[in-house]
Amino acid sequence: MRITILTSMLGGEYMRHSSPIHDLRERIETARLQLIEELAANGEPLSPETLQKIALIQSALTAVREEIKNHEVKVGGGDELPLK
Repeated sequence: MRITILTSMLGGEYMRHSSPIHDLRERIETARLQLIEELAANGEPLSPETLQKIALIQSALTAVREEIKNHEVKVGGGDELPLK
């Protein structure tokens, strides 16, 4: 269910500029910023559903950032490049 919610928030198409994981990070950051701007413009108290949506986006963003950091420098030889 969470993946479905996140996918619908981010849309189906991904922008391809460096790698899929960087595209995903960018899309999640954009979704988070849009949600924050909507909430700020609205000015109403936050509902439990809204708080859950914020937490879901932040959790996904944290996971993607950690994955990028963990794979920044790959172990082994060859042509492998860091994700950053």
